[in-house]
Amino acid sequence: DGSQGSAALAQYSYETQDFNVYASGQQQSEHYIESSDWVDPELIPRWSASTGFSFGDSRSGSWNFEVARQVGGAEATYNRYRVGYSLSPLRQLSISASISRKVGKTSDAWSGYVNLAWYFDHGLNFNTSSQYENEQLLNSASLSNTPPNGEGWGYSAGVNQTEYGVDYNGWVQNKMRYGVADLSYYRSQNGDSSSNNWRAGYAGSLAFAGEHVAATRPNSQSFAVVEAPGLPDVSVYQNGEVIGKTNADGELFIPNLSSYGYQQISLNQADVPMNVLSEKLNDEILSGNNDGRIVRFSGRQITAISGKLVLPDQTPLRNRTLSVDGHAAGGATTLEGDFYLEEDLAVGRYTLRAGDDCSADVTISQQNEVVLDVGTLTCQEIK
Repeated sequence: DGSQGSAALAQYSYETQDFNVYASGQQQSEHYIESSDWVDPELIPRWSASTGFSFGDSRSGSWNFEVARQVGGAEATYNRYRVGYSLSPLRQLSISASISRKVGKTSDAWSGYVNLAWYFDHGLNFNTSSQYENEQLLNSASLSNTPPNGEGWGYSAGVNQTEYGVDYNGWVQNKMRYGVADLSYYRSQNGDSSSNNWRAGYAGSLAFAGEHVAATRPNSQSFAVVEAPGLPDVSVYQNGEVIGKTNADGELFIPNLSSYGYQQISLNQADVPMNVLSEKLNDEILSGNNDGRIVRFSGRQITAISGKLVLPDQTPLRNRTLSVDGHAAGGATTLEGDFYLEEDLAVGRYTLRAGDDCSADVTISQQNEVVLDVGTLTCQEIK
């Protein structure tokens, strides 16, 4: 109709580590908002204001006091008074509570809630609350386990009282190497009637980089392929969090790396066999724009052999530098003739030389031992 309106908003706050005070107020005139099918100006308050302060610390908890007033709108003019308190007596435990009183010309109503949250290790959380409003006490509780970024399980289960009945919900998810499977359930019980809803789903993606192609979990950003030949079943970390394990070929796809971000990719040293030597166990990459990067690690198997060298008359061969098939072995015999060598030796037969004086044959029959004891060897004179 051509009428004009106005609105105003004012806010103030002062904060320190243990104390803060705040105030706010807003006002709008009759014709500030035009009437439409979506908005009825008569339901919007003409003005409202609130002020409060809070204080406390981590040891004794935090208190909050607030007073508010609203004039006009869908509800009759009223004042609201609220007191809140929160405390974390333990690092894993959080408790909060609030009580409010709403006083109008024809009403006087109380409301409030008490919440408790317990945070266990490995993403396990338990939450419970009680809420009082409209002369009803409604309770709820939930137990959930947040799924990891990599492979692993996540789940949640909860029950929630409503004004009309009780709702139940459950959810479980398995994040696997080749995709993500989830199952959810919801039940609403309202008096004598109820409804049930089930949902099952599976999602994945197909990714390739270089000569590597594999199905993996859903990917909407960049990804990486760990290439570690000779290192099967080794845990892989992304920025310090286990993301999965290499397969029999030493490979692992890592989906959903943020684009244009540095990523720390590393192998768990405890999973690397003692007889396998890797030149590096961690690497840093910079992902591109929705692309794939290959992170290469190498491992070579080392067979450590130990034994004793003696002369034909069984005298220990003392302080002799050793070589294997003409290559320096980096070891020597002790005063008792004992020796210990770390060599990259495959299964087969080799010649162990003690300087230029004598030699002995060594047979490697298996590589699945960290240290292979070849026993006492007789060093025969080199002719």
